[in-house]
Amino acid sequence: MHKMKKIAIMTWYKYRNFGTALQCAALSEKLRKMGFSPSVISYNTSVNKYIFPELESNWNTLISFLRQRLDRSYSSAEREEKFNDFLMKRISETELKKNYSELYELNKEFDTFICGSDQVWSPTRSFDDKYYLSFVNESNNKISYAPSFGTNTINNSEQKKIIKGLLSRFNHISVREKTGARIVEELVEDTPEVVVDPTLLLTADEWANYVDEQSVKKIEGEYILCYFLGNQKKYIKNVKKISKQFKIPYYIIPTNRINDSHFVPFEVGPAEFVSLIKNAKYVCTDSFHGMIFSINFGVQFSVYKRFKDSSKTAENSRIYDMLSTLNLNDRLEEDCFNRHISYEQVQNKIIEQRNKSSLFLQTAIDNPPKKKVNHVKAPMCAGCGSCAEICNRNAISIELNSDGFYQCIVEEENCVDCGMCMTVCPIINKPEKQMIDALELHSLVSKDSVVLKQSSSGGAGFELAKTLISKGYLVCGVSYDSEREQAKHIVIKDMEELQKIQGSKYLQSDISSALEEVLEMQEQKIAFFGTPCQIAGLHNVLVKLGKREQFILIDLICHGITSMNIWNKYISERKQEFNEKVLDCNFRNKKYSWEEKYLCLYNRHGKEVYKMSENNDEFYAFFNRPVAYSPTCYECQFRENSSADIRIGDFWGKKYEGNSDGVSLVVSLTPKGKLIFDDLNEVSIVQYPVDTYWDSQYLENPQKNIMYKRILTDVKDPTLSLHEIIERHMKYYFMRERTQKYKEFVYKLLRLK
Repeated sequence: MHKMKKIAIMTWYKYRNFGTALQCAALSEKLRKMGFSPSVISYNTSVNKYIFPELESNWNTLISFLRQRLDRSYSSAEREEKFNDFLMKRISETELKKNYSELYELNKEFDTFICGSDQVWSPTRSFDDKYYLSFVNESNNKISYAPSFGTNTINNSEQKKIIKGLLSRFNHISVREKTGARIVEELVEDTPEVVVDPTLLLTADEWANYVDEQSVKKIEGEYILCYFLGNQKKYIKNVKKISKQFKIPYYIIPTNRINDSHFVPFEVGPAEFVSLIKNAKYVCTDSFHGMIFSINFGVQFSVYKRFKDSSKTAENSRIYDMLSTLNLNDRLEEDCFNRHISYEQVQNKIIEQRNKSSLFLQTAIDNPPKKKVNHVKAPMCAGCGSCAEICNRNAISIELNSDGFYQCIVEEENCVDCGMCMTVCPIINKPEKQMIDALELHSLVSKDSVVLKQSSSGGAGFELAKTLISKGYLVCGVSYDSEREQAKHIVIKDMEELQKIQGSKYLQSDISSALEEVLEMQEQKIAFFGTPCQIAGLHNVLVKLGKREQFILIDLICHGITSMNIWNKYISERKQEFNEKVLDCNFRNKKYSWEEKYLCLYNRHGKEVYKMSENNDEFYAFFNRPVAYSPTCYECQFRENSSADIRIGDFWGKKYEGNSDGVSLVVSLTPKGKLIFDDLNEVSIVQYPVDTYWDSQYLENPQKNIMYKRILTDVKDPTLSLHEIIERHMKYYFMRERTQKYKEFVYKLLRLK
């Protein structure tokens, strides 16, 4: 029996918007009618978005905040239920995916991916590169069907660069509007197909299977239907004219919580929405899909301009394009209700466009890329070294890239496409353990005052390492090499050397040589400290090699890492400032504070020449704000997951607020990890519920600044100082921090907190 081809759809559909739900259902239905098995990717759209600082201001941010708090958008439990029921009946969903790693797993299940329709390519604050199929590997078929930019142009130069790179990965591109085609042509010098919205892929007769006629029967006689997403008050005057002309009442599908006697007398879900338009005498709308369904059902309509054309976020172009294509431009005029639409020519045009669009879809699916790629081609790399260590062809090395991050480099001539590297990559393989399933959680404070003073928090890392060495383990951790001005993993064999890896190093470490050294050891027990992604990669390699039991793996609650180019520039500027050839550093000197970080620099004689709190230090300006993190930090899956035996970090929260000595958090994740923790001596420990972990973890991944690439480029510019770069790119973050104080005041004022 022929197996149906599985296709994954990446689109918006979770917003309680009629058009959004209906376009998703329509594309799914069309693919099923073509003989395929479609699944819509369930994706958490609230994360992983870019931010646009240039669109922000103190006042705009505060006003937006107030609008959210005072939002009167219509919602109800019954409408929510109707949406849920509709989608459950009309589409098939994947399991929920929250980040790049989880999305990448879909490459194992699907070989054809379609993004679109709706405004999934909109260059606004909702911009998310996953809707450009950034997670789909090179060997799989990437198709865009009718995505919309929702605008006439993209003005942001950095955004253009990002979108250009994303578009170049597609095998087949179509867009919904001519304006979108012009944008694509400008960026990739290719002419995409202009296709119809998915809702027009289905005929009016096919949509009849989606309607709910029983609800509509509650309205007696003919009616005018109003569906407005914008300010309906300015449209109602015109609606009343139409109502008077036709001598029939008008009904409004509610989109706000303001009571109106003209509201539709029943709750409206997607099926009711279709029915209401199908049975209407006349439709008044500012909605693209309100207009589309009117056209498909041959209903007379007026369409209103929801946005000012001059607005940066205007979405009028999609309506203009459709009206122009069908020679219906006059439906934007207030008195157009006096002119009857002759639908014969319109429907012929729709049939022509529908057939052309269906052909594009069929052709794109039938023509996948020819090349299969089994080695690492992921757009993100954690620089963990796991792929290099598992490769038996010496085809992969770990090097600093031009942006200042360690990443894998594949030598194509040595690669045989065995795919082993893909099996150990921590970015595309999700850890099995979740933090919520941890065995135990404790606070820890070393009883040794010297250890406590020299450690970044409570001394957990030092005490664990000391105990493990006493049990015959070698310890691998991060030291700072002041001569090379870099963090580097080293192997510690005795107690005297432990001080080298004590304390935090807020840099991406060079891990390669240490990995190679410990993996060559046959019987030796080893304790390895690292960031969660480094530990996850090592864990995957050890499992493949059958050496996992030889190791104790300890990962750290990770803030994220900045470009090494920033640190190199920072140190260079400080050396010039103090006329020193070499500077050693302490990233977090507890002599001055635990909760507030102090970065201290020392000359080769050990004299402190620089001390600065994180609030005023230029390196911390970048470290504390997500402007130049590794690409993997914006997609981190290790806040909730781990491959380690133990996780350690600072113990934040009200319990230790005001503590000046430092307190460590220790999470035992495996029985082996718990046994080691139980063997600790000379420490004070207190057990807490496991969910206390979330008080000390960064709960959400940072959002990437749309100027990300520009910032990394500026850092490489020798003519620009860090101070100048901060002045150029950090104002938004400083503003947002100030605005947070305004928000707290507003909360109190509105008694919302």
